[in-house]
Amino acid sequence: MTGGTTINFGGSPTLNGGKFTLGANTLPANVVLNILGSGGVTLNASSEINGEIRAPYGVVTLNGGNAIVRGNIFADGFTLNGSGQVICDSCSSGTNSGN
Repeated sequence: MTGGTTINFGGSPTLNGGKFTLGANTLPANVVLNILGSGGVTLNASSEINGEIRAPYGVVTLNGGNAIVRGNIFADGFTLNGSGQVICDSCSSGTNSGN
């Protein structure tokens, strides 16, 4: 993908070792993943999402090593199990890793 994009999910997506990647000139802040309803997002080991995750009524969960979100997370809850990372491209404090 390139440019500004919004993707709406009606369920609770789970990535198992997969990657959601962006085009060469697209920043994670340009892509919004809306999780509708009470659904959340789960990334298991070696999974990566590049984009802003919005799950206002759900939980974002990173399980195991190398579960990575490159972008901001807005959610009702956040769970980090293992050595996952959140790397913000537009956070005011720069790069955050696992906190």
